[in-house]
Amino acid sequence: YMADSTNQYFITSSALTKQLDVTWAAGTNAGGRFSGVSLSNTWYHAFVIFDPVNNLVDAGFDTSVTAANRPAAYTAYRRVGSIFRTGGTIKAFSQNGDVFTWSVPVVDLSTSTPSLTAVSLTLTVPTGVVVEARNTVGLQDGGTTIKYFLLTSLASADTTPSSSAFTLIGGGDTTSSTSGSYAQIWTNTSAQIRYRASVNSTVAFIIITNGFVDNRGRLS
Repeated sequence: YMADSTNQYFITSSALTKQLDVTWAAGTNAGGRFSGVSLSNTWYHAFVIFDPVNNLVDAGFDTSVTAANRPAAYTAYRRVGSIFRTGGTIKAFSQNGDVFTWSVPVVDLSTSTPSLTAVSLTLTVPTGVVVEARNTVGLQDGGTTIKYFLLTSLASADTTPSSSAFTLIGGGDTTSSTSGSYAQIWTNTSAQIRYRASVNSTVAFIIITNGFVDNRGRLS
């Protein structure tokens, strides 16, 4: 059970099974894709939908974050999650409440020349909504200069990485070293965060996306 996106209706439903690869039809074990456009490798948002005139509840998927292509009679809806189709299949994940974890983490950045100026990096998290990305950050360092890396939300100010502003710090000795850190950063609706480095030589830098936290409109 849940409230719709406007908190006007309280929706209750038994379990429903819907098929992403088939155009929407009413009922369980039926098509679930709202739009008649061909199936794509992209993000699809999952919705529970409600027809208040006939008191009908159903579900489906849309590339629109507002379920713009849902059947006309279902005037109320609630987004309950998002799924990612890539390489012709849905990327596997587990869900625990608002926490979505990829079965196989994704390397979203791997570079030996990280930028010294701000870069907007697109992560493997839903587009169209703001989520909290869960990332592992790592570096391998072969130099003696201390290196600072900073990940920030694009909603915050661009800041120069330093000893007082960093997500990950490494280097500073005469031997090769490896370090890592965990970061949770809010994205924008384009699935982006900001990153920058203080040094971009004698270093390998990686950002891995493990999953994301999506409150799915519960807190709005």
